[in-house]
Amino acid sequence: TPKSVEDDFPERLAELLGYFADGSSPREAFSREIRAIPSGVPTPDVWILGSGLGGATFAGERGLPFAFAHHFSPHEAVPALRTYREHFRPSEFGAAPRALLAVSALAVEDEALVTDLEKCAKLAAVRFATGQRDLPLPSIEEARATELSEEDLRLASANGGSALIGTADHVHRALQVLAKETQADELMILTHAHSVETRRRSYELLARAFGLVETLSRV
Repeated sequence: TPKSVEDDFPERLAELLGYFADGSSPREAFSREIRAIPSGVPTPDVWILGSGLGGATFAGERGLPFAFAHHFSPHEAVPALRTYREHFRPSEFGAAPRALLAVSALAVEDEALVTDLEKCAKLAAVRFATGQRDLPLPSIEEARATELSEEDLRLASANGGSALIGTADHVHRALQVLAKETQADELMILTHAHSVETRRRSYELLARAFGLVETLSRV
């Protein structure tokens, strides 16, 4: 019986780590097919990305950093990162656990827009869940013109329609609570909106809220 992708994952990861390992020349697993460019630079850290307890356990047992997709499984974030730390074994990749939490968040200045943007996020999640994945993100006008059923709301909740949306102060506080509850070492903010300007402004507002204005000005 052919192995599934999930069954192959430990083997594929081992091959990748072998490719990155110092002194593994000629990197036989990939030497005929892949040439990593640029050469002569430090190998990037390898992280395990997951949205459940299985990925958390896998990363912990192998002593690898773990990134959790909160925007896919918000209710699993706390138990998953707890599981990761409980199963962590020091390795050549790190002596202590390193946990990152990826969160969908959108900050705005006008509180009156919050309800509309929350509906945009739910509509986008419904489209994703029903296979409509080649469409642009919904605009506020589309969201206002669309009536979401109870089934739509259920689909949205199960498929990432739970973004943190609000004023900068509100989102900042919510992110701090999440970081404390999960003991995440780092937050990665994903901002989804129909308008590029809305996304850009959200990053600016959150950068100020987190005291990262100088960092933002250098980007």
